[in-house]
Amino acid sequence: MPAVSIELLPDPPAADVVAAIEVADDVGLDTAFLADEVYHRDAWLLLASAAARTRTIRLAAGVAHVTLRDPLLVAQQLATLDEMSGGRAAVAFSVGNLAMLEQFGRDPGELHVAPRLLERMMRCAPSWTMARSTSRDASSRIAGCSRRRGRSGRGCRC
Repeated sequence: MPAVSIELLPDPPAADVVAAIEVADDVGLDTAFLADEVYHRDAWLLLASAAARTRTIRLAAGVAHVTLRDPLLVAQQLATLDEMSGGRAAVAFSVGNLAMLEQFGRDPGELHVAPRLLERMMRCAPSWTMARSTSRDASSRIAGCSRRRGRSGRGCRC
C-alpha cells in the first residue's frame, strides 16, 4: 500500500492544526508536513505539540528553509522533535520561497540552489551525529533522522 501524507499550512488556530494532525494519525496517514515559513504559525512548535498527542504519524517541517534560518538551528529543532516524538521526526529541506527570499533582501538569482542546499545539509550533519540517541539500535540512528523503515517500507526518514 502506498504511503499517503498530508501537508498543512499552519494558518488556523494552533489547536485546530494539532487536531488535524491527530485526525491524520487516527486514520493512518504516513506523514504530516507543516509549511515552515514566516507567513504562518511556527511549524516546529506545532509539531512538538502534536508529538505528545499522536502515536504513529511522522511529523515533518515541509519545507525547512535553510537559507533564512541557520542550518544548525534546523538540526537542533529536528533532533528535539525526533526525541519528543519517539523517532517520528522528518524534514524536507529547501532554499526557500522565492518571494520570501526577495522580502528578506536575498536575490534568488544569486542563489546557486543545489550547491547551497548541499552545503547547508553538510553543515547540519555534525549536529545530527553528535546528539544522544535513545534507540536500542544506536548504529541505525542519526539524531533527527531515523533510518528505521516506516510503514511504507522505504529507508531513511529524512
